[in-house]
Amino acid sequence: MRPSSTILMCALYILPYSCSKGTQRASDPSRSKWDAKFSAADGIRETKVRDDAMKTVAKNAAAAGSHAVVIRALDNIRDMRGQDQASRDCAVTLATNGHVEVARQIANKIRETRMRDETLKLIAQTK
Repeated sequence: MRPSSTILMCALYILPYSCSKGTQRASDPSRSKWDAKFSAADGIRETKVRDDAMKTVAKNAAAAGSHAVVIRALDNIRDMRGQDQASRDCAVTLATNGHVEVARQIANKIRETRMRDETLKLIAQTK
């Protein structure tokens, strides 16, 4: 076999594999939608408006079951009380939709003890 034909054979083997991998990543529209929404909220400069947008993104992502975006959005809320309340809302929504472990992890980040305990209780009571 000549060297040029060896290169051609390798290219024919590798090219389809690498193209299919790229297509898989690009074909997840829900992920790019949530990333775009997070980026839009992240671009807001005024703190209160930004926090409100992050809360909205987190709550909507929780309803859709997009765990990674929920956590990223909650972690980017600067107002601690607002972050705790949004964490509670998201944790309960996730638990109700069957994502109990992620809900528990989010609830454990709530700083206010009574709210954290009540949230964990609600998570434990979900069916």
